[in-house]
Amino acid sequence: MAEAAIKLAQTSAHDNQTKGQGREAPHVRNPYLDARREWNERYGDYISRERSWKLAAMLSSLVALVAVMGVIYIGSQSKFIPFAIGVDELGRAQAYGPVSATNTTDPKIIKASIIQFVEAWRTVSADAWLERKNIFDAYAFVSRTDPAYTTLSEYWQQAENEPFKRAAKETVTVEIKAVFPVTEDSYQVEWVEILRDRQGKQKGEPLRFKGSFHWTQGQLAQVDEKVLWINPFQIYLPNFAWSKVY
Repeated sequence: MAEAAIKLAQTSAHDNQTKGQGREAPHVRNPYLDARREWNERYGDYISRERSWKLAAMLSSLVALVAVMGVIYIGSQSKFIPFAIGVDELGRAQAYGPVSATNTTDPKIIKASIIQFVEAWRTVSADAWLERKNIFDAYAFVSRTDPAYTTLSEYWQQAENEPFKRAAKETVTVEIKAVFPVTEDSYQVEWVEILRDRQGKQKGEPLRFKGSFHWTQGQLAQVDEKVLWINPFQIYLPNFAWSKVY
């Protein structure tokens, strides 16, 4: 009887030990890990929300800056739209429509300025008032500090080129044949000069010339208002050279 009781106790102990091995080990508490876990749970959400708000604030500031710059740009634009109106031969008004803006360095503007200079420089008119106007127009495209001013003055100071003395015996008409760019800041011009006596009869064959003109654009410190009427885009020719084509 005693032996049977001992075997029963041993069997129960063995069964209890086997069941204990099958269960999970109890959680071991670590005060350092528990504190870190609690910190992450308590403040991690705050940190994440703070980053989100900072990102949102930066994006809002960027959008506001772009909007302000856009308002400044729009405000700086002219609100006036020029409208061209002309008058025909009978005195009736002709509406040509709104005038669109153009680039001041448009090749057409540069070509037109050079052509205007060549025609004013080389033309010789029998009308003294018109000849003085041509001289003034030519000087409107050169600056006193540039070599072109000296070149132009020396040309007219020569006896055979003095415009008023020359106009007493002949006139010169200028025809522009070609204007094309050579570099970004220089153009070549080809033109023909037709000489006539004071009775209007042509003298000899037309003379052919070609010249190279360097151009620049800038605002001078002191500019006469009348000069701006002739050269409103302030295209200046600091250097130019020419030769006769045989």
